[in-house]
Amino acid sequence: MIKLLLNSFLLWLVCLAVSVPAFGADYVANRDGTVTDTPHGLMWQRADDGVERNWRDAGKYCENLELAGKTDWRLPLVNTLAALIKPANSPMVPAAFSIRPSYYWSASASLNNNQSAKYVNFFYGHTYAYSKDNTYYVICVRNPSTGRADKKPGVS
Repeated sequence: MIKLLLNSFLLWLVCLAVSVPAFGADYVANRDGTVTDTPHGLMWQRADDGVERNWRDAGKYCENLELAGKTDWRLPLVNTLAALIKPANSPMVPAAFSIRPSYYWSASASLNNNQSAKYVNFFYGHTYAYSKDNTYYVICVRNPSTGRADKKPGVS
């Protein structure tokens, strides 16, 4: 009887493991400093460069970034960047990334105040808007199929 229960339990565990996709399988760390974002068809900069920038300089940084032989990088829109938040994870980003539990700029300006722009807080997993003069970290994104980032359906 115990052997039957043990075998049933093991079979249940195997079925559970097969039915639940491995976390992070949607994000693949490449050897060139990028991450492939399979669900959204995007390519991300794997890690920031350790420099905090104001909003204007963050955009310029992405426009001038040359990474993995590509030059069509841009600052992601707030919803695109926030899509990386995985609340069940600590830190709140997929393991394929090397993102600090800190603030990261998005390309989205605030609709209520032209002196503010939106950023993502990867420590608490929220988005906010604050002065464009503040300095935060930056990771850039691109769309490898078209050369344009943030243009996939459902990602804005």
